[in-house]
Amino acid sequence: MLRRADGTYIFPGGHVEYAESIDACLKREALEELSYDLEAKPMFFDLYEYIPEDHSKHALILHYLVVLSAKPVFKLGDDEANSEMIWFTKAELAKIIPKPAFIEKAFTS
Repeated sequence: MLRRADGTYIFPGGHVEYAESIDACLKREALEELSYDLEAKPMFFDLYEYIPEDHSKHALILHYLVVLSAKPVFKLGDDEANSEMIWFTKAELAKIIPKPAFIEKAFTS
């Protein structure tokens, strides 16, 4: 996960470009953020719907699982808000994401 300068964590990823398929987006984002060329098609894992209290936007956050054949090289990019990329164990991730069903599903899928 990416640890941001404010201490929060996010998964690598990004936004789908106009007229871009989800598969093409996953492949592009993996290359941009992880220097990784996806060989196998990622498996859909989870959907999170986000609407802030002020209703200023509505986001659908899609999570996919990928089996890696090699360790990716994280790219932090030019965004000063990005601090470092960190690998977590199941126990460590459970402390960051307080959703036991999500964590269990991620480690058993």
